[in-house]
Amino acid sequence: MTKKIERPWGCEETIACTSEYIVKKFFINAGAKLERQFHLKCEESIYVDHGVLHLDLSETEDESNILKINSGDSWRMLPRKTYRFCAPQNTNVVLFIITTPDEADLFYFENSTRRINAKI
Repeated sequence: MTKKIERPWGCEETIACTSEYIVKKFFINAGAKLERQFHLKCEESIYVDHGVLHLDLSETEDESNILKINSGDSWRMLPRKTYRFCAPQNTNVVLFIITTPDEADLFYFENSTRRINAKI
């Protein structure tokens, strides 16, 4: 089962989906940023296949806490940790994400400043 969805920042492709996990491939365009987000319960593991992912771990727009993850490296996102995937201005990024299948556990920030839809 492969499902591809075009996004403003690139595209997202679901590679595998079971009752225990989901594997997605993200293509992030150079200079693009995803929405700031977090999970209450889910854990995610990411693997950077191409480019250098700028993993923004900042809690707000005013903060600057960016981790650079190189091609071939991986990272584990724990629950309740705020994050945003970003691509540098000059390079596309391709990464794989493995997560639990609870889509209702994903929360986005409104205007990137405060959490919404979350009962914490």
